[in-house]
Amino acid sequence: MSSSCRVGPDLAFFSKATLAEWRRTLEAPEIRDISPNMTPERIGAFLQRLAYRATRIRNVPRRMQYPRDPNDEPYINLCIAARADYLVSRDNDLLELMSENSTVGREFRQRTSPLRVVSPNSFLQIIS
Repeated sequence: MSSSCRVGPDLAFFSKATLAEWRRTLEAPEIRDISPNMTPERIGAFLQRLAYRATRIRNVPRRMQYPRDPNDEPYINLCIAARADYLVSRDNDLLELMSENSTVGREFRQRTSPLRVVSPNSFLQIIS
């Protein structure tokens, strides 16, 4: 599941690792089955526009490990490096980091404040 780091409503960030993950996600057979019009050319054009509009963070240090889902680590570390306010995602593992009942979530919030993990719908409500 792809995610995005944001500082306020206007800035988005990406890294080489997150851009590659977005490509893998968009090219996945289950996504292609849902959206047969999602051709390699359209995916490439979308990612090119995204890279043009977002800010690339190079050499993202590994500040936090997330053994529960190592595929989410690049997003967490990107947001830390960018000092993002929001990590926007539909990924339940990431969203659970905001749960008060989670030990990992408490550690995450202590180490990454003011970063908040929010769903796209929540993010839209926040910025409206």
